This record gives sequence, C-alpha cells and structure tokens, in this order.
Amino acid sequence: MSNRLLDREHSFLLIIDIQEKFLPVLDDIEHVIQNAGILIQAALQLDIPIVVSEQFPRGLGSTVETLRNLLPQHVKTFEKTSFSCLGDLRLTNYIKSLKRQQAIIAGIETHICVNQTTHHLLECGFEPHIIADAVTSRTQQNRDAGLRKMESSRAIISSTEIALFELLRGSSHPMFKDIQKLVK
Repeated sequence: MSNRLLDREHSFLLIIDIQEKFLPVLDDIEHVIQNAGILIQAALQLDIPIVVSEQFPRGLGSTVETLRNLLPQHVKTFEKTSFSCLGDLRLTNYIKSLKRQQAIIAGIETHICVNQTTHHLLECGFEPHIIADAVTSRTQQNRDAGLRKMESSRAIISSTEIALFELLRGSSHPMFKDIQKLVK
C-alpha cells in the first residue's frame, strides 16, 4: 500500500452522516448523494465492506432514502453523537475488526465530521481517501478548508472516478464494464 493507490483487499467504504435533516442546508448535496450512491454500488459489486454513521438520528433523521435503498441489511449503521466516527467505541471497534487500512470516505460535513474522523483515522494508522466529489458542507469555503486541512495532514484527496478505477486496476477486471456503467 506504499504507493497510496486504493486496493480492493485493503479498503472499506465509510459513509458519514448523509442524513435527511441536512439536505436543505448543504451545498451541492444532490451531487454528493449521487456520488455516494455510485460508491455504494461499486463497493457492493467489488465486495468492499461498507460502514455507515448517523449523527444523532433522533434529531437529524436517518440516512437519506436514496442511499438507504441501496444498502443491503447486512451493512452496519452506527448512531453517534461525537463528530468523529472514531469517537464511538462500537464504531471504532467495528472498523478495526475489518482489518482493512484504507478508508474510502464520503459524507458530511467536510470540515466537521469528515475532518475529525479523518484525523482520528490517520492517528490510528489508517490511510483515508477523501472523495472530494462525495463530501460537502454548508458552504463551499468550509468544504474547501476541510479538504485543505485533511490533505495537509496527509489524507489523500480523490474523486469518485479515481477511486473506482484504482480499485479495478485495469480494463481486464471482470467487473470493469459494470463499474464503468456507474459513471457513464
């Protein structure tokens, strides 16, 4: 993993707090939901574990319906009140139990929950890949500031298509055509 390219055998997808109550206040949320959906579909096809967090769902609602409908029942969803996903011991233990070091991250808000989770993942020896077109904040400025801070801490800023094609490695992969259809 020293070359910092995503690898199917070493990665998991982390969907952070893409919840109903946030929808009206977030910048470009439709695009984020669309790309998070593509990442979920690809993870399912490539047998990559998916983990979902929900920040205080009693107040902020559950994961948006579009994404919930893509998730099979075996996918674990964790409620949390800390901004960082690793502030919840159950979630932290589950992520560690996957024994995969690369976190593919989509979610909200970039400068709060995504940022704090990323820094805790780095602290624990994980390699976070922030999918820039699958994260957002209330303002573009906060999103950009969060991305800059995470990148300066050595997190990898990526995109949906970069992630998908790194996971495939080449057009000879048996799932190439199926994954390619997700972004065409």
